[in-house]
Amino acid sequence: MRLNQGPERVQDVLINLIDAASKGGVEIFLSDAALFLEMMGVTAAAWQWMVQALAAKVGLKKAKSASEKKFHLGKIHAFRYFFAYETPKTRALAPRLTGSDPITVEMQPDFFKD
Repeated sequence: MRLNQGPERVQDVLINLIDAASKGGVEIFLSDAALFLEMMGVTAAAWQWMVQALAAKVGLKKAKSASEKKFHLGKIHAFRYFFAYETPKTRALAPRLTGSDPITVEMQPDFFKD
């Protein structure tokens, strides 16, 4: 995954949701709010890990002791882990958030009654 794909994906989803809301689909706009917050959380955390990894790369070059080097290598490794295991989740969330299936809006409490 390219580093700029996360923010681009969030932007595409947000444009789609705002478009739906402006056309009177406020319920659809809000229906998957938890999924949108999950996507935003992963993207924001990824950004922070990237900032830390860049600082760790600089710190690694300046490190004088083995423990300093290990510290910075740990930060870089955590960044790599996050991007490998967490950011792919946003790829799965985007189609649901940009889809036109109003499954959560159409659900009725009566569907569960005999």
